Amino acid sequence: MSPSRPLVIWCNYRLRPASVSRLRGAIRPHRPVLDRNQTHTDMAPAVSARKLARANIGIGQVTIEDLLAHPNVRSFHIASASYTRYDRTELMQHFSRSGRSLTNTSQVFAEPCAQHVLAMMLAFARQLLQSAQTQVIDRAWHYDERREGSKLLNHQNVVILGFGAMAKRPVQLLAPFEVHIGALRRCSIKTRGVTALTSRSLPLALGRADHVINILPDKPATRGFASRSLLRRVKKGAIFYNIGRGATVDQPALLRALQSRRLGGAYLDVVSPEPLPPTHPLWKARNCFITPHTGGEHLDEQERLVTHFISLFPRVSQNGVHKITNCLARSRVSPHSENLPMTSALFFPVP
Repeated sequence: MSPSRPLVIWCNYRLRPASVSRLRGAIRPHRPVLDRNQTHTDMAPAVSARKLARANIGIGQVTIEDLLAHPNVRSFHIASASYTRYDRTELMQHFSRSGRSLTNTSQVFAEPCAQHVLAMMLAFARQLLQSAQTQVIDRAWHYDERREGSKLLNHQNVVILGFGAMAKRPVQLLAPFEVHIGALRRCSIKTRGVTALTSRSLPLALGRADHVINILPDKPATRGFASRSLLRRVKKGAIFYNIGRGATVDQPALLRALQSRRLGGAYLDVVSPEPLPPTHPLWKARNCFITPHTGGEHLDEQERLVTHFISLFPRVSQNGVHKITNCLARSRVSPHSENLPMTSALFFPVP
């Protein structure tokens, strides 16, 4: 049964006209309100949203102060996978006490991020990046070098740092290669083909790893987690990938690991700061390849985000918040869990 009065759905996420029309049609008779101050990234500073005061549901990026000031907003949908700016005790407690929901968009960005990191793994294995550099620099015919350097992904060892919603899709894409995957997470892992790693078992896994994929979010407990000590434990010649957040990696230590050839290479979709200054030494580091935080971007991103919101709308519009919060209740971390980074990419406050 629909609410007796139409709801107001506020949005400041930048949408194309076709996506706006689809949203209007899907939520009718409820009314979308598009804010003039629009955004398309969580990396931009959150802006104050005055029109949110008249809304029942919100989509986009706002300040914590706005969410605390407008109790009429029963549900807010963060238009990004990252929720770092919202991960504040006072905000979560406020939402929890009032039975409101706070959701993010990991399901939209998990697929492109997974394809992005798999593309880089294959590019390293098949020496595509090195061949591309040769074509630009000297156009030499490095036949023996490329042939000897090329590898197969099959049966290699992969360590994933952080196993939230964003990590599950890469596991699925890697399945045909029959790789051995170990993942670090503070709570249990029930994904088939993935071995759960603890702080005790991580060093041994790193020593065997051919690939280390960092998907950790930016939280106080994860900043600098990929430290000098961690990188020194990685198998010599392994490749390091960062599709989490730049602040979770000790970049000077990463640079030294590349220069000393402890690491065979690195792929970074996220760095700190962003944009990375043109003079930063990582740009010229041996076998270090950087993309400008585009791992999650894709042509039909807006359409997929609207589709994701529409799938949630029946529950949040009919006071069905408990039907969503139970999803996280099954994966919340016990206060007695081992002191490892919390990596759940979905956060719904539990009343």
